[in-house]
Amino acid sequence: MATIKASNVKNRSDSELMVLLDVECGNDLGFWFPEMPATKLTSWWLDLETVTPYWMGDKILPGTVVYVDCPELRALWLAMMKSKIYWNASLHCDNDSLLGHPCGKIYEHLGFREE
Repeated sequence: MATIKASNVKNRSDSELMVLLDVECGNDLGFWFPEMPATKLTSWWLDLETVTPYWMGDKILPGTVVYVDCPELRALWLAMMKSKIYWNASLHCDNDSLLGHPCGKIYEHLGFREE
C-alpha cells in the first residue's frame, strides 16, 4: 500500500470534514473523511447500535480512512490532535467509543448509552 503524503491529507482536511481516528487505544491512528456533513455524521454515530464491526469486524467506516503508516503522517495526526480544532473519534469497545466535536462536545453512540 502506498503512503499518502501528509500534505495531501492536510489539504483535504482544509476543504472537508475530517475526524482524527484512534482505533483500539492507539493501535491504529487515522484520518477519517466521512464524506457527509457534520449533522449527518452525528446522527449516524448516535444511531450506531455497536461499533464492534468497525474496529474488529469487516465493516468499513463510511467515506475514506487514511491510516497513519509513516512518521510524517503520525506527526501530522499528533499536531492536529494537539490543536483541538478537529473532530475526533475513539473506536474500540462499545463502552469507550466516542465521537468528539472540536468545541469539546462528546457524542455517545446508542450501544454506549445502553451498556
